[in-house]
Amino acid sequence: SLILMIFTSVFGFTNMPRAFFLMGYSAIPWYVFSAVLFFIPYAFMMSEYGAAFKHESGGMYSWMEKSVGGKYAFIGTFMWYASYIIWMVNVGSGIWVPLSNAIFGSDMTSTWSLFGLTSVQTLGILGIAWILLVTFVGSKGLDKISKITSIGGTAVTLLNLVLLIGGICVFAANGGLSEPIN
Repeated sequence: SLILMIFTSVFGFTNMPRAFFLMGYSAIPWYVFSAVLFFIPYAFMMSEYGAAFKHESGGMYSWMEKSVGGKYAFIGTFMWYASYIIWMVNVGSGIWVPLSNAIFGSDMTSTWSLFGLTSVQTLGILGIAWILLVTFVGSKGLDKISKITSIGGTAVTLLNLVLLIGGICVFAANGGLSEPIN
């Protein structure tokens, strides 16, 4: 479940459609490039750390302290968690658009209003609520959150597989690409 948590936070399901929307087919080489130069080495690095320090209970700080010393372990851990704060704020407010698409079939977030607030303020409040929910679930311990991340990680993996198979089916049905590669 830890590997799935890392996979879903680094790769994410929403990244592929967003990249295709913004770049079209020209996003594909960038995904291959980033997989080869970032994701695969990152997965190997995390797997190696996990195997080498399986009896450590401190997580990333313990791993880095044994590898590069306390000073750089603190800096690396601080940077890791500081980036997670920014990422969680992004996810907290950004998760509502795909959720709206899933429920209503289109992005309805611009019409949402809580307590007389504007749609932007409402998304901000919902983002705060999301972060509080994640914090609450995380405070219950790793065993509780690992069950959720196992489900989420499996779902993200399956959704990406469905997206890939769907793309191949559309390609085969149309006899070619929908738009030019440029």
